Amino acid sequence: MKVKATGDRIAYTFKYLPDGEYAVAVYQDENSNGKCDRNMIGYPTEGFGFSKNYRPKFSAPKFDEVKIAVCQSVKTTIALIQK
Repeated sequence: MKVKATGDRIAYTFKYLPDGEYAVAVYQDENSNGKCDRNMIGYPTEGFGFSKNYRPKFSAPKFDEVKIAVCQSVKTTIALIQK
């Protein structure tokens, strides 16, 4: 989903999401080019984040490291990691 930023906090609700395990990745498209820009070694140069506020060291996380269980109603917060 694309969500337009209007401040320093964004809220989004996934509707009709079946119960199960999910992982969420977000990024801030600062230059509006439709992608998460990266430097020469592949590290994002725009703000990004993962569910469970996972902070990667050398690579993207594995699903099990960022999965959240969804059953009926769940609220989670993701803080962006800035370049």
